[in-house]
Amino acid sequence: MFIKNHLKKAMLLFIMIALLSACSSKESLLDLKTDISRSEEVQEIVKTLDWKKYQIEKTEVEDGEIRIYFVGEEPDFADEDFNTLVSKGIILLILVENSESISYAYENPSFSIDVPMAQTILDANFQKSIEDYRSNKDDFEELLSRLSEMEISNDVFYDQNL
Repeated sequence: MFIKNHLKKAMLLFIMIALLSACSSKESLLDLKTDISRSEEVQEIVKTLDWKKYQIEKTEVEDGEIRIYFVGEEPDFADEDFNTLVSKGIILLILVENSESISYAYENPSFSIDVPMAQTILDANFQKSIEDYRSNKDDFEELLSRLSEMEISNDVFYDQNL
């Protein structure tokens, strides 16, 4: 009986520790951070992100550029909502070290965001650098929620990418 009580207590303690550690080990996207030279890991990060209405056909990594090809017909980018493309591009540039640009395409390249453009957006809206977000999980998590709330004018990006 004495052993049975201790066994129950030990089992209960084990379950509590397991639950606490499971709750505290919530994985962050920042934990997926990798280098551009690790193409398979880069592709996994791309698959992990929520692309909303965009369906990814394939992802290529070459010479510092991540190229993401979408399924379907190319939309009229003058009418396109750039929020998803810009925010996911910024996230990828943070998560993939040594990446220089993110290009989106259907059959032909349609839109891209590079490090200077992403840094300009981060400086203007959040006063932090790409490196700041790479090194601070709390700041990165806050950025994720703020990017989803940010309004991005498609006129600015459409004119720059003509």
